[in-house]
Amino acid sequence: MSDYDPKETTPAALTPVDLSGTMTHKPAPPRYIVAPWIPRRVVTLLGGHGGYGKTCFALVLAAHVASGTRFPGMEVEQARVVFASLEDEPDIMRYRLRMVIDEYGLNHFKVLENLILLDGTAGYAAMMAEASPSLAMLTPVYHELAERAQGAGLIVVDNASDAFDANENQRRHVRGFIRGLTTIARDNDAGCVLLAHIDKSAARNGSQGNSYSGSTAWHNSCRSRLAILANDDGSISVEHEKNNLGKKADPMALTFSQHGVPVPEQRKALEEGAQPEQLDTGDLVRAFKAASEAGVVIPANLNPGAYSAFAALGSLAEYPSRLQKGNRGRQQAARAIVDLKRQGRIREEIYTKPNRHKAARYVLADAICANASTECAPLE
Repeated sequence: MSDYDPKETTPAALTPVDLSGTMTHKPAPPRYIVAPWIPRRVVTLLGGHGGYGKTCFALVLAAHVASGTRFPGMEVEQARVVFASLEDEPDIMRYRLRMVIDEYGLNHFKVLENLILLDGTAGYAAMMAEASPSLAMLTPVYHELAERAQGAGLIVVDNASDAFDANENQRRHVRGFIRGLTTIARDNDAGCVLLAHIDKSAARNGSQGNSYSGSTAWHNSCRSRLAILANDDGSISVEHEKNNLGKKADPMALTFSQHGVPVPEQRKALEEGAQPEQLDTGDLVRAFKAASEAGVVIPANLNPGAYSAFAALGSLAEYPSRLQKGNRGRQQAARAIVDLKRQGRIREEIYTKPNRHKAARYVLADAICANASTECAPLE
């Protein structure tokens, strides 16, 4: 008879949670280091095909956190940052960081004071390695990262192909690796970003939320997921594919400086003299195009309510969140719609609804009567 007693040798894997104060105390909401892209205490996966600028984009976010500077459209909490670079040598990373600081006009004293760059390119830097076909283990490099990350608010690992040297098709291997990084994030109440290469065709044609090769555990184990993708017109955008802790952010179009630094298109346009109203009308044109392609009717009604232009546009991912925020957002959207009408870029048309009643809707000027089955009579 064996003397083995699992209660004495194995720590409890399932711990009861005290629920006594659930209804009497307000629970703390999820916190973000960069809201809503990078939650604290979990791993965020940032993917992109090679050459799409994901390393530099991660440096952009790291530098904003280190300096406590608001990133366009995102709230940022200042914190110490640890960036583990396992792919690019130090000279390249220093050059990129300098270009990021200059492009965004960041306080370089704060950035350099609060950003720790770790070089893992000189040797074997895997944080999880395969010990046997059925077993993968965290390595000394992982424990070194855990040690250096103490007190950090953001940890960045670039990238998964260097940090993970096990079987990517084994769910338990992938889950174990993500849980290891999650432990570091929880121990420091920090956000953790893991960079990963994604499938080339997914990066070119849109990921549909399924950008990463190997086990689905890459998707499922991370609570937030970002992907830098190419659109049909060749432009590049950041897609917030997953956020288990709150609402996903709208897609963010990116452009690149002459030194290859990714910059939000909206910020670049403002710097080049575009007015905020021009940005609103541009976003609305994209939303109207999406509505036309999806067969969504945009009622010619600018009064708040369920049957309004705002309600219909709000169902589209292309409709920016800033135009959905209360009365002010609706007023901005209404002004932009009126401007588009004055410019002749959208018009009202009468159409016949399925119940044979007639109603007015907004359409792009070049889309009027494009559907031969629609009874169409433009309003003057």
